[in-house]
Amino acid sequence: RLGFAATLGQGMVLRGGWGMSFFPGDYTSGAALKNLPFTSALTCGTSVTRVFGSNACPAGIGTLSQGVPRPKDPGSYDKVNGVIDLTKIPPSTLVAMDRNYSASYTHQFNVLFEKQFGSNVVTAGYVGMRGGALVMALPDINRPLPNGTGAANPRPFAAFPLLTTISYQTPQGSSAYNAFQVGFNRRMSKGFSVTSGYTYASGKDNVTGLGTSTGGYGNFMGPLVQGIKNTQTYDWANSDFNIKSRFTFGGNYDIPFGKSLKGAPKLALAGWQVNGSFAWQTGLPFTVATQGSVSGIAGVGGNLERPTLVSNNIRTATPTVGVTGQFLNPASFAIPAAGTLGNAPRNLGYGPNQSVVNLSLFKNFQFKERYTLQFRTEAFNLPNHPVFDRPQFNNLGNVNFGKVTSLAPGYAMRQVQFALKFLF
Repeated sequence: RLGFAATLGQGMVLRGGWGMSFFPGDYTSGAALKNLPFTSALTCGTSVTRVFGSNACPAGIGTLSQGVPRPKDPGSYDKVNGVIDLTKIPPSTLVAMDRNYSASYTHQFNVLFEKQFGSNVVTAGYVGMRGGALVMALPDINRPLPNGTGAANPRPFAAFPLLTTISYQTPQGSSAYNAFQVGFNRRMSKGFSVTSGYTYASGKDNVTGLGTSTGGYGNFMGPLVQGIKNTQTYDWANSDFNIKSRFTFGGNYDIPFGKSLKGAPKLALAGWQVNGSFAWQTGLPFTVATQGSVSGIAGVGGNLERPTLVSNNIRTATPTVGVTGQFLNPASFAIPAAGTLGNAPRNLGYGPNQSVVNLSLFKNFQFKERYTLQFRTEAFNLPNHPVFDRPQFNNLGNVNFGKVTSLAPGYAMRQVQFALKFLF
């Protein structure tokens, strides 16, 4: 890490820094953390009947007392002219990892200017980050390239006809983040303090996180080396978590009224404190996908293929929410020709803006010098307004495409709670 701070006089300071960090990227489930680069798993039966639909356990397998089955000896497979008959290998999927699995890394850097006047500080500056050797969780490296016709190309590993999906993890992804930040802070003075900030940012990458993907990732593959390069370019787009603009405000005010009173009037009127917070941000990104599949790529079904972008103005002129409203303009997209993939990028659109207001009121009862009993009333989402989720974005061709029909996860309508807190 490197950093500097320079005093410019008149309450002005210029600060900056750079740092490089390494971290392990192979932190997924146990299926990817066993004997590298390949793992195997057998799922069958239930804990009681050892029968699970058509997936009944083989004879002698299914209970703990029988132990874990041994993998089948390759020499026991059927052979043709001394060579294993690949058509007789059981249907299977594979999970594989890059054999040269290097650690991921990030470069983080910033330059900030600060100006103090009285109890107030204004900050403005640039914050950036570059990520390298990030984990690309490719859903299937056995996906062929589209061939421009309705017929499907053979899979890259077509020599194994019963081998379908091969998910693959490789540290060859990258990311870039750039942001302008400005903040205003007032230290507690005369019973009043404020903290606030605004960020305008752009985050791009060609990876997708666990549980954050909005779909349409890893469709343009082909043979392994080419598939990785295709993903690095075709899937380079806005990050899953990219929020373009965000403003936050928080304030605390010790109401000065009643401090000079005595007895019951002071007990009732003094010691009040009001606190508030407000947060506003642009909506979360999403990837538009078609309801059906036209690419002919084996293993890529509906709700995964990205369409052709006709217009960058993907919202309607007056976006509205609800089942009778319309947020996205379906005419901004077109279904790709048979045997092709569309050119619409990942995370092309953003959902409705989101905001929330919280307010609390405290009453402090002082007992001697060491003891305070605090009564708290706290209201979350005080205006009781809905925070809407992203529109339906992965069903282009459906009548409900582009409609906002649900609330954003993690947000709730107004909640009020009361509490007593004893401080000593």
